[in-house]
Amino acid sequence: MITNPHRPTPSARATDRQIPRGPSRARGRILMYTLALAATVASVATLGTDPARAQPASDVVGLSGAALDSVKAALSSQDWNERHGALVRLNQAYPDALPGALVPSILALLTQESTASGDHDGDEEFGEYVVDLVLTGVRTGDARAVPAILKLDGLGISSGVAGFVAAQGRAVMPALDALAPTREDRASDVVETYVLMYGKRSTWTW
Repeated sequence: MITNPHRPTPSARATDRQIPRGPSRARGRILMYTLALAATVASVATLGTDPARAQPASDVVGLSGAALDSVKAALSSQDWNERHGALVRLNQAYPDALPGALVPSILALLTQESTASGDHDGDEEFGEYVVDLVLTGVRTGDARAVPAILKLDGLGISSGVAGFVAAQGRAVMPALDALAPTREDRASDVVETYVLMYGKRSTWTW
């Protein structure tokens, strides 16, 4: 389980640019995730860029038995609404650290959505699902989530996500360099990520 030695105080930046304007209940879920995400980012920065140290060690108090199996199954459902519901339930049940046993399922879902055809472009509710998925991916503390996060425009969600990417160090530089020329609208996000990386900040402004 990832510890939180320096939990930053979230600010209004927690739900900044590119987060869809859905119902207040959905925005409340996003805020809940970013509160937990702030702890993860701070811990990853403290641990450094060693993926083994960033991995959640074990399950914590939350779902167990059939309930946990149900969430795991829903993460691979053909219905994105069911997948979204599973993410919401998972983050509510584990506000401090996600179960390590579910990290592979979360990473697989990130990869799946990052390589999808884009049939849901313009769908606000699907956009909320993608935001929740990216935030959950960061909460795993697993560097393998970074490529999918970048493809899903995760840097545009909040500087906390950029902070997680920056914490991975030189390993993510090729992906950042490749993103900048292909997405001019994300150039400022790439620059911000490099600033965080070279500044070696242990906490980020939300």
